[in-house]
Amino acid sequence: MKKRSMLLIMITSMLAMIMSPLLSLTTQAQTESDDPTQGESYIIGLDDTFAPMGYRDEAGELVGFDIDLANAMAEMYDWDISFQPIDWALKETELNSGNIDMIWNGYGVTPERLEKVAMSEPYIMSSQIVVSKDGSGIDTLSDLTDKTIATQSGSTSVDFMQAWPNDQYNQLAEEPVLYPDYNQAFIDLSSDRVDSVYVGILFGLYSLGQRDDGDDYQYFIDETTEEPMAVGVRKSDEELLTALNNGFDEMRSNGTYDEIYAKWFGETPAEDDASSSAESTEIAGVPEFEESPTYGETFTVGLDDTFAPMGFRDENGDLVGFDIDLATNIAELYDWELNFQSIDWALKETELNSGNIDMIWNGYGVTPEREEKVLMSEPYLPSSQIVISKKGSDINELADLEGKKMATQSGSTALDFMIAWPNDLYNNLAEEPVLYPDYNQVFSDLASDRVDAIYASGLYGSYTLQQRDDTDDYQYFVDPTSEEPMAVGLRKSDTELKEALDAGLQYLIDNGTYDEISAKWFGEAVGAEEGTAGATQDESLLEETMRILPSLLDGIKMTLFIFVIVLVVSIPLGFIVGVLRVFGPKWLQALIEAYVFVMRGSPLMLQLMLIFFGLPFIGISMDRLPAALFAFIINYVAYLAEIFRGGISSVPDGQFESIEVLGIGSIRGFRRIILPQVFKIVMPSIGNEVIALIKDTSLVYVIGLGEMLRASSIAANREASLLPYVLAGALYLILTGVLTWALRKIEVKLEW
Repeated sequence: MKKRSMLLIMITSMLAMIMSPLLSLTTQAQTESDDPTQGESYIIGLDDTFAPMGYRDEAGELVGFDIDLANAMAEMYDWDISFQPIDWALKETELNSGNIDMIWNGYGVTPERLEKVAMSEPYIMSSQIVVSKDGSGIDTLSDLTDKTIATQSGSTSVDFMQAWPNDQYNQLAEEPVLYPDYNQAFIDLSSDRVDSVYVGILFGLYSLGQRDDGDDYQYFIDETTEEPMAVGVRKSDEELLTALNNGFDEMRSNGTYDEIYAKWFGETPAEDDASSSAESTEIAGVPEFEESPTYGETFTVGLDDTFAPMGFRDENGDLVGFDIDLATNIAELYDWELNFQSIDWALKETELNSGNIDMIWNGYGVTPEREEKVLMSEPYLPSSQIVISKKGSDINELADLEGKKMATQSGSTALDFMIAWPNDLYNNLAEEPVLYPDYNQVFSDLASDRVDAIYASGLYGSYTLQQRDDTDDYQYFVDPTSEEPMAVGLRKSDTELKEALDAGLQYLIDNGTYDEISAKWFGEAVGAEEGTAGATQDESLLEETMRILPSLLDGIKMTLFIFVIVLVVSIPLGFIVGVLRVFGPKWLQALIEAYVFVMRGSPLMLQLMLIFFGLPFIGISMDRLPAALFAFIINYVAYLAEIFRGGISSVPDGQFESIEVLGIGSIRGFRRIILPQVFKIVMPSIGNEVIALIKDTSLVYVIGLGEMLRASSIAANREASLLPYVLAGALYLILTGVLTWALRKIEVKLEW
């Protein structure tokens, strides 16, 4: 019995020893197979010149430390990965636009990057080094005073340099020379065009080791830098982030990481490199934006999308501008989803307080009147008003405006400043200022001498003058009585949103992002360098037309969509209402008559505004397009009903009596005898309504829809030219011409 027990114990122990590793492998395989990313396909973005992390060898194959790590990770999860070379300066843009799924190429962890992307746990540590010619005397950071230096654009090197102690960065001989890759920086150093190169230690030492003249160089480690490297993914890719972190842990535990490290760096990594945790990504100095109650929310920003350079549409129809960049950067801090909604600027506070938008962010000046209606963020940009006139006009100061005619934009703060002019100057103008929906029409009045001067925001006015071909024909001066800080407008109840905006703006100011955006849009060469200017003087009329036309054709899609839907719905409904107006019971006829009276007796624009802005106050809220379609349909049904009523009434009463006497039947007689006559009678009137409808679609701009006329207005403001309006007019003529031809064909068919 004892022998049998001992034998059983021995067999059990042996089975346990055999099964233990098998169970371990099974558990590991099961864990990996359960990973949600298992078998997925991913695109990795990299700079394929960045040796030894990821670069191309002599055969053109991608090799490097990060390439091997990524391949090992892909094998672990059965990923199908592809490597995509990218412009390193645009790496976050490539990631967040969906062109790539990971940034994996010596990607340093910084506070700024952590606001834009999610980072894996760091997998290697790095520092920066300063490389110079042997015997250069550059042995410490202080030796860089009055020296020239080169580095890579889009890398973290510039951030480290700007953070140097003792204001060392500003003591360089000039701004650092920035290159797309470090190879060009080393070429500058070897040819003595710069005194030194600032580079990550991994790439720097590798490059020196590869050079034939490596002994001709010296370097020292910048002790102020310590840069953990990680993989960047989109903030929404939480499962991928978890898989990466688990994969790095597994590679460290099974020795794969050490093998790859030794292959590329010739030694086993130090303990600090081999182990890292999520805590290492908690870099000091990053505000806790995730703690904001607004984190991850969705907001709608209202703007006038013709107001360059604050927020306007470029030639591709994309929204660009100073305020757009500022809003987008703050949205990244709080993981907001921002929707930009074009609005009628004269109705901005109505749009805000009715809940259609959540912020007014488009060069929104702070005034006492506006502060009574909305809650303002802290001002983020100072501005003033300027007076623009023809060169030689003798208008050089405010007093010279006495007896002169002026124009400005309606709904802007310009009129408030004019009314507040000293010495009762406003009442001494020749007449009340002419008010236009946008500044492009204001400039047109000045160009054609219908007014003597225009009053405009200094930011927009100076920008527009830069875009005009006849810039030298104008002069301007700054109104010293006007000082207009700009802020973001919010509903008075949105105090948490205000706190978030103020903190975000301050953070962008402190970390230099605000200055970068400001330099981009208000720099000396902004018009030429940023591609926001209008047509150049060397551009032919045909070239300018072909460049503007695509944006108008985009606008015509909305015009045609509204036209077709309203026409298809309104004609049958108008016919039914018209028939009921004639043959319905008395109470229904009276009701229809009242409806027709209201619809025909009030402007369509007023109806649009009441439906979109007024109905929310009684609990009925519609999006912009449904509101526009509803307003147009009920308006045109009223007009068409009256046309059909007139057509039915025009048929002699004797025909109705004959139908009854002959026993044809009311419905059959109406369909076979009366209806053909009605359509023949009303066809010209319906044709007029159809032609009017294609033009009336332009009214939807008042509730922020971008149809063809609005597209031409945007282009006209961007280009500082009337050509977009001319092209829009030509397109309207083409549309009405086609409709007129079609209507005539129908009329001919009805001849009998």
